[in-house]
Amino acid sequence: MYPGHCTVSDTRHTLDNHPKRTFVNTDIQCPLSTPRWAFGAAAPTGCPKSANVRVNPLLGQRMTEIGMASLFNDMQTAIIAQLSLYVSIMSGFLIVSFLVAPRLTRPMVVVVISLFTWLWYVLLMLSYREMASFFGLMGEMRKFREAGKGLAWHSAAYTPAILLDIVPAAWIAFQVIFYAAAVAFFFHCRTRNLTAPIDR
Repeated sequence: MYPGHCTVSDTRHTLDNHPKRTFVNTDIQCPLSTPRWAFGAAAPTGCPKSANVRVNPLLGQRMTEIGMASLFNDMQTAIIAQLSLYVSIMSGFLIVSFLVAPRLTRPMVVVVISLFTWLWYVLLMLSYREMASFFGLMGEMRKFREAGKGLAWHSAAYTPAILLDIVPAAWIAFQVIFYAAAVAFFFHCRTRNLTAPIDR
């Protein structure tokens, strides 16, 4: 019994593709007079006799072999998309630097550099979080394989442990160097006036 004379009934479910795995679906029925402290909130309105609280039987279950492999592919696709966006923004800035930098006034230089810096920072945060999560997943896949649960066929499960911590930090260093080089190229083009001279 639960607070307020609640009754609990369990229903067992067996997955068709996993006959040995059985989950329990718990159905908790409580009168509307059940105190708020019983479940942290009052029973839902519009229920004349009882309020039901259903517990998802799949909550708390660890990922399966196919789940990890699918998540790996999804995260890899997301990283490739972010890298494509990053390369597009960097390429655009370098082209602008070569063609337009000598012709920009000082206020426009501030606007262009500020806009580029903001876009670069946003992409840095997004790509780092995705990269760190991606390598964290590979670490879990490695543990999964070493525990004998599967994924022996997946190459990501054999990623050297030293790379799991180095690559995300190296990615930040690479982006900082790339940003500094891009800004330096911008001012180099502006100083050398590689396209057409203008009067200042």
